[in-house]
Amino acid sequence: MDGLSPNPDGTPYDLQFPTSISRVEDGLDTWKLEGFSIRAVNPFNTSNVYSKFRNSSTRPSQYPNFAIYQELIRCELVIDGDLLGSSMEKLVKNWGEPGDKMWSELDEWERISEIISQAQAFHHLVHLRGFLGFHTPLMLIGTTVGELASAPDDSISMIALDHRPMAHNMIPSKSHLSEDDVRWILRHHNHFAVFFDKIKVMKPVSVALNSLVSDLDPIVVLATMWSALESLVRSPSFETRQSMAKRLAIIISDRGIQDKEEIYEEVLDLWKHRCAVIHGKSSLADVNILESKSQGTVSDRHKEEINILERTIDLFRVTCQIMIEKGVQFSKDELVEMQERFDSESSS
Repeated sequence: MDGLSPNPDGTPYDLQFPTSISRVEDGLDTWKLEGFSIRAVNPFNTSNVYSKFRNSSTRPSQYPNFAIYQELIRCELVIDGDLLGSSMEKLVKNWGEPGDKMWSELDEWERISEIISQAQAFHHLVHLRGFLGFHTPLMLIGTTVGELASAPDDSISMIALDHRPMAHNMIPSKSHLSEDDVRWILRHHNHFAVFFDKIKVMKPVSVALNSLVSDLDPIVVLATMWSALESLVRSPSFETRQSMAKRLAIIISDRGIQDKEEIYEEVLDLWKHRCAVIHGKSSLADVNILESKSQGTVSDRHKEEINILERTIDLFRVTCQIMIEKGVQFSKDELVEMQERFDSESSS
């Protein structure tokens, strides 16, 4: 498998995860992403579809929201229609029970909400691996984008998910997902959904995950990333900079990713830039500059500013991936012990 990218000529294909890597590798005999398929979309097949959307005096057509993206859609994440059927056995088998209710007790909106949550979990994992090609702004109910033109008139409804027509990638995106990336996503998708549900109280983390592809100004994204990092390592209100740097140094170096002293110095340097930007002592490239960089037309000063943003986001991505692999958040005692360990090893 080469990776995840639509056929360049727009011909449809479904992403099929190889059997060798599509089962959970922790001993559980279940499929991770059964029910999902990823299909290329030919935008020429979405023309003249206005009449397909439900339209009434009490609920005007949602076609205008779809039209914003109509010519930009190249790929879609498709949920197996059987998952909304009466049985739900396949979904129960692979996604578990949502909350305290059985699937048979959920109404249609509750089922849709759970599917949206699972799809968002998939997107977060894909983005954390550095592939930002997926931005899902809306959900069609009753058809796929590829089959929209053949749907009956006045039959399709739509839900706005991440409706940001001016969204930008905050870091350069991979051109495709590697096999290692796919293995990682498959391995962690189910328990990430549980983990993410638990950390929803840590709002900065979920906001940061949503900010990797965003219409926010980069300075807001930078502040959000640091707020998320503080949440993940539970940094105390005193000596925040030193505590964060030491804890992150141990968390990341223990995975063999980088030397702890290098990580420590990197965090201190990025924190210095963060303070300068947040407190108005230095500037940060805006969204237009980010777009210009992709065309190779930015100044050296702006390149340095963008580099600060990208390094900060990478620090968040690496830390978040480690947390997901662990399956639970580090406890306060564990984090205090990490900090003490850093001091002990550094002084010896």
